Amino acid sequence: KAVLLWMPDPAGRDATIIRQALTGDTIDIDVATEIICSRTPSQIHFLKYAYHGKFGTYLEHEIGCLASGDHKK
Repeated sequence: KAVLLWMPDPAGRDATIIRQALTGDTIDIDVATEIICSRTPSQIHFLKYAYHGKFGTYLEHEIGCLASGDHKK
């Protein structure tokens, strides 16, 4: 599974990891936070573009619907 995650481009990989964290049986918003906070602004731009392209929804909308408190801000 780890090898398969390293095959796509970095933005696509991040989008897949975040989607799995946000849509699994247990929602893990900390995964999204860790990935987003460790990326540069240009990497975040490509991540948002890849997320929308792969899943047809905006990353900000997904996080906004699932997060609360400080994570939502």
